[in-house]
Amino acid sequence: MRSSHGLLRPGRFLWARVLLWSVVFGAALWIAYKFVKGAIIGLGLGGTGLPTTIGVLATLALYTASVRLIERRSPDELGLAQLAPELALGVTFGAVLFSVIMAVLLAIGAYAMTGPTAAAPWLPLADSLEGIVEELIFRGAIFRLVSSIFGAWWALGLSSALFGAWHLVKPGADLIAVLGVMFAGGIPMTALYMVTGRLWASIGYHMAWNFTKAYVFGAGVSGSDFGPSLFQVRARPGVDALWSGGTFGPEASMVTLVFGLLVSAALITLAKRRKRSGLRRQRCCKELEATGKVKNCAPLDRPLMRPHWVVQV
Repeated sequence: MRSSHGLLRPGRFLWARVLLWSVVFGAALWIAYKFVKGAIIGLGLGGTGLPTTIGVLATLALYTASVRLIERRSPDELGLAQLAPELALGVTFGAVLFSVIMAVLLAIGAYAMTGPTAAAPWLPLADSLEGIVEELIFRGAIFRLVSSIFGAWWALGLSSALFGAWHLVKPGADLIAVLGVMFAGGIPMTALYMVTGRLWASIGYHMAWNFTKAYVFGAGVSGSDFGPSLFQVRARPGVDALWSGGTFGPEASMVTLVFGLLVSAALITLAKRRKRSGLRRQRCCKELEATGKVKNCAPLDRPLMRPHWVVQV
């Protein structure tokens, strides 16, 4: 994390300030989202998608303002230059991964599918925007801040575990559900942030996962129903909850857990390779600087796990 002149400036008790701020910041984002969403519903606009949409926009505004005013830095993790390609990457990744998981569950007979039926996508799409708020909390606040003190790997484990535990309040949640959410959601989304240095890929992944699950397959999201869907998948009678996920849905299936482990391992490996590549560039640049062939080497403040270095002649 870039040095700051605000609350997180270097000095005494920095670790305590970072931990306290990560908790307060994350809680404030969620409270603001629920307050604004509830206020819009109170205006009689429930069921239109507007409460979620406006609540998400208010939370984005609060995040940006808090980073600028309290941390005294630019929120580069929400930089707009790479929004489109990285969001598209995340959307594709999330949609394809859940579709593959669902195809496996159908192939092994854990689920049956009916449809297609006509269904408007707007309400499930709006509801999937809530994933943006969770990304701001778990990746933008908790992971980013904790990693600045304890390192990326400790922060990866903590933020992903908290993200899994966050879903314990959902209907039908159990240990397998928490692990499935951690390994198919928390770790891959954090790793995408580590690789890109921005939240757009993880936001796209999160939204696409929820939208594909709810609207395309009608499987519900973490035990909750999002409304109409193109297809309707239901666990076959007699199938063990270990494979179907029970009332929580496919996320609590062993199939999701296995795929999540594989995807998490692949993305973490990519992040580690990018980090090593960045460190090699850094050493090479410093060696050139020592010879006097260049004036200085300045790091480009981009991916957390992949420092980019540019030679300024």
